[in-house]
Amino acid sequence: INESKWTYLKSPAGIFTQITLPISQIADSLLNQTAEKRQSDILNAVKLGIPIYNETSDKKFGMSTPSNVLLIRKKYKDSFFEKNQLSDEITSSLFRPTTTSFTQYTFNNITQMINDCLADREKAEKEIHEKGSITIKITDLDGNSKDETVNNIKDWEDLSEWNKFVLIPVLVTTDSSSSNSYYGSSNVISIQHDLKPGYARLKGGTNATNTSLDKEQQDKYKLKLEVVSTNFGTKSK
Repeated sequence: INESKWTYLKSPAGIFTQITLPISQIADSLLNQTAEKRQSDILNAVKLGIPIYNETSDKKFGMSTPSNVLLIRKKYKDSFFEKNQLSDEITSSLFRPTTTSFTQYTFNNITQMINDCLADREKAEKEIHEKGSITIKITDLDGNSKDETVNNIKDWEDLSEWNKFVLIPVLVTTDSSSSNSYYGSSNVISIQHDLKPGYARLKGGTNATNTSLDKEQQDKYKLKLEVVSTNFGTKSK
């Protein structure tokens, strides 16, 4: 947790990497206040890349890098496996490498996942406006839960973990159907926790948000998120 220069991803059932996406910044950038009227951009595509650091040569017993990895909103990470769900590109997205020599986990379009977060924010903002407050269930690292009541959207954002995602190594089971096998494709029929020993060092770490470092130093450890949106009244960006 306190590693400053990278973060770990490990299996089996070990260390899940948590990612904080700048959903608030995305939401703010989609709303353009003009002199005439308030216009809203359309979110077209969001791409997330998570670089994998090379293994150092001094390791006596190396482990393989997890190949199939699930990116999922933190609020759904338990129910997903309890209910034997499949990735729907709304609450979760699955990375499956096309080659054995991949150097990063790439999620090419997590637009619907971002929209799912924005929908939660909109719902919370509406409830606060109508009722004056909203109650959030907060769970600490020891698994203890408590209710917290907030009366503004900023506190809700800080406490609700609405922008938190986790990476989980998974075992993917496929079923090659006769209609798809000709083209070399297959259908995913099961996603479970990966129980094989494996680990990876990923770009990240506490330096990414260490305020004692200057912005240039912090940016070295931050992930790259590409966002494409269109405003039909003005321009694409």
